Amino acid sequence: MYLGTLWLLLVSTVFAFTNDELIKLATNSSQMKNAGPSSHEQPTSIPIDWHLLSEAAGMSSQDYCSSQRVGETVGDAELLYQFGDGFFLQRALIFKSKKLGLTVAFEGTETSSIFSEIHDADFRLVNPSWLLDGAYPENVQVSDGFETAYLQVAKPILAKLREYMETYKETRVSVTGHSLGAAMALIAAGHYNHVLDQGIHYALVFGLPRTGDGKFANFIDETLKDKVYYVVNGHDVVPHVPPRGFGYQHPSGQIWINPADSTEWKFYPGQENVHGANSVGLALNTDDHLGTYFHTGIGESEGDNSCPAQVGNL
Repeated sequence: MYLGTLWLLLVSTVFAFTNDELIKLATNSSQMKNAGPSSHEQPTSIPIDWHLLSEAAGMSSQDYCSSQRVGETVGDAELLYQFGDGFFLQRALIFKSKKLGLTVAFEGTETSSIFSEIHDADFRLVNPSWLLDGAYPENVQVSDGFETAYLQVAKPILAKLREYMETYKETRVSVTGHSLGAAMALIAAGHYNHVLDQGIHYALVFGLPRTGDGKFANFIDETLKDKVYYVVNGHDVVPHVPPRGFGYQHPSGQIWINPADSTEWKFYPGQENVHGANSVGLALNTDDHLGTYFHTGIGESEGDNSCPAQVGNL
């Protein structure tokens, strides 16, 4: 749930440079050509019902609970299935939500697991694996660690999704997650959109680290327009890593809660909007990574004190 040792090493790279040094790094990096532009569009009210984001936050928070019980409810959702133990494999949960349909929630970093931390620390950009069934063009690049974490749970989760789609006659499939789980969910969104007849319904994620390069971000924008939203809480540092100078780029869809944990939220159109979370500069922290997202806490209480997750109670 909390930022692990290896993850903090990556985060510390953001603090290790002055603004001028970061610009120099970005300019000189051979990877910078794979990054993308910065939007200068003005913020607007959010284009999605915030209650959907609140429900998704609850399901993302539930992933951090060490014990899961099929049939348990989180907000308007019923837990149908769990895969992964949270140590060797990232936990992935399938819910049946009234608002979001069948929803897969991917677990964020589990700091008691060296395997989870290794996924965070492996931020090499690689071409998509053939195991993604051709969902992504060969010229895009994604984080090796995030892709590996997703692929380790992808096959059984997709099989169960198809089973439940038939059982419940449900065509809506959404994904969510926090931190590492958010990156896994974003990769899953493109995958599901390719292999499922009805495509993806929504990808609603929280504390999303940059997941791929500029071509990846463009592909997400082109194929999942108005379906992907990522929420940044206050001065959370995680959405700022890996640095853009390493070739990484966020897709469109940023919703920024500012101040952190408040009800002040706006939508910042385009990729890497200069008026949004990127305007914080180096005044970043790790505390805002956890907190209140649309009246729902993610990691608000230590251990299982907040389990099962509560929706809309804050």
